[in-house]
Amino acid sequence: MYVLDRSSPALGQWTTGTSLGFPLSEPVAERVLDFVTKWGRNASPFKLASVYLRLNWKGITYWRDVSKAAKAGRDLLARVDGLEKRARVLKKAVDEQANAERQLPAYPLQTGEKAGRAMVTPAELEYVEKYFNTAALIANDAMEARSELDKAVAGWAAALDQANQASDFTRKAAWEAVTLLDLSFNKEGGSFRAFLINARDTAARVEQWARLKQFHAAHILGKWTPESYVPPTPG
Repeated sequence: MYVLDRSSPALGQWTTGTSLGFPLSEPVAERVLDFVTKWGRNASPFKLASVYLRLNWKGITYWRDVSKAAKAGRDLLARVDGLEKRARVLKKAVDEQANAERQLPAYPLQTGEKAGRAMVTPAELEYVEKYFNTAALIANDAMEARSELDKAVAGWAAALDQANQASDFTRKAAWEAVTLLDLSFNKEGGSFRAFLINARDTAARVEQWARLKQFHAAHILGKWTPESYVPPTPG
């Protein structure tokens, strides 16, 4: 646990239960602030994508309709263009989340010399708070994207199952639609399903890594962390 010594009006002093201190890393607060300012509460990658998806993609009901279309055969052909566009919109959001997570430093403080204490300024503590907020924003946005992609992966699997169960006449039209979609993503995973799975897995990784960064900052600030969290060992 980090403890802030407020005896100095200008400086705070962190101490730990070990003999090691953690000086703040090189200033990157401007980059973190840029994330927060750019995204805000309603302008994160998934929030922006969901405005587009809400037209006729988001939710379980939509995928039920896709399954019915697959069963009907030619109805699925009419949905090919929309399926492709909306998958790409969602993948673009996930890519933006991944880029933001990569630019966020792995840890808000860097390990310094083996000293018993490390001095930090109020401005530096403010940076750790902003780091916490940014990591949480990225993790939450990725979590929403991963949830939507989970529905998409399951929904498309159900649509393929319906296409397989269709009569010979309707099956041909349904698999024509499937083939068109797969050809569109041939160089991006090999199939529409693979594209969705890759985007879903990327969102899951971003969520996991950003959440860990959130917990790093939370530990420093004395905020809640799960019992399973283990802070990095200074060296």
